[in-house]
Amino acid sequence: MLRLYSAPRCLWRRSYSVGTKYPSTIEILGQHYPTDQITNITPSIISKLPLRLHTQPGHPLCTLRTLIESHWPDFSHISSLSPLVTPYKNFDELSFPADHPGRSVTDSYYINKNLMLRTHADVYRRDEIDGSHYPVFHQVDAAKLFDASTQGMKEVEEDNERLKRHLEMSNIVIEDVPHISAVNPVQEGHDPVYAELVTKNLKLSLNSLILKLFGGLVQEEAVEGEVDRGVFPVYESEF
Repeated sequence: MLRLYSAPRCLWRRSYSVGTKYPSTIEILGQHYPTDQITNITPSIISKLPLRLHTQPGHPLCTLRTLIESHWPDFSHISSLSPLVTPYKNFDELSFPADHPGRSVTDSYYINKNLMLRTHADVYRRDEIDGSHYPVFHQVDAAKLFDASTQGMKEVEEDNERLKRHLEMSNIVIEDVPHISAVNPVQEGHDPVYAELVTKNLKLSLNSLILKLFGGLVQEEAVEGEVDRGVFPVYESEF
């Protein structure tokens, strides 16, 4: 599964907080929803929801989405999910603990206690605008299932060798970190050998995508890719 969502750029933002007086219902994407004591979504953010720049031919986000989808043609490409989700879908199904700060009304946009804006994929987060932060932005999510049988892991190993040879023959320089380490351990319940193979596959696949996106832009100068340790308290290993 491969998902790409987009968010437009805006030059201003109105500041709202919990306690702002809202009407009993608000209209979002043509539907009316009840408000309650934790409603904090703003008119500015609501106005962004229907734009869908990543689906407009000729827009840079649409071009980028098309390139990414063409690199992984075997994935199901999903680009039209609603940005409205339940807190259970947004947090609980992804193993966010009950006290995770992302659940706070200071971090996320809520229509009411039972409905919110997604904080991953098509991302809506209550960030203040500065040089590197914006409350609406776009990212890609991809999910791949692996067969944990001996034959399935053999196929992963063969795919890793194929990707490795492709990158070694290409004009790309990769600065890497260990697949598995003390600061980036195997997630509990996972076979360490299988985790090593799948982690390697993840990094090789992402570097092949970087080569696809930027390899044609350079001639003599190599594309540079850097793999770094990710920091997220739910998933290990991560990069």
